[in-house]
Amino acid sequence: MASDDKINRRDFLGTCLRAGAATMLGAGIGPVGLGRAQAATGNVSNHPARFWERGTGQQIICRLCPRYCVMNPGQRGDCGVRINRGGKGVSLVYGKPVAIHGDPIEKAPFFHFLPGTQTLAVGTAGC
Repeated sequence: MASDDKINRRDFLGTCLRAGAATMLGAGIGPVGLGRAQAATGNVSNHPARFWERGTGQQIICRLCPRYCVMNPGQRGDCGVRINRGGKGVSLVYGKPVAIHGDPIEKAPFFHFLPGTQTLAVGTAGC
């Protein structure tokens, strides 16, 4: 593909699906091999969250967005995707994107950086 050719949505999604399937097969985690931990949690991530700090006692304060949610154990933040588990921040959506697509660079905050090129936009659930 020449550098001035554009990829259409169908080809882009097909490439992403093939890459994802190849990654799953390479890691040995096909649809059959989800494992007990993932089956027990129902496809919810239990990855340690970043950008939080300890509050008083078992409380945590999430510093990811300007809301600075204060969460007691078992409580979720306003976004609904971060939870306090035993005094530690946990992300429930780590590695679970709901949108992956190409955007023009002019839509991103890098308006004058490589005009006419595409960026990869990735989003998860939550605010």
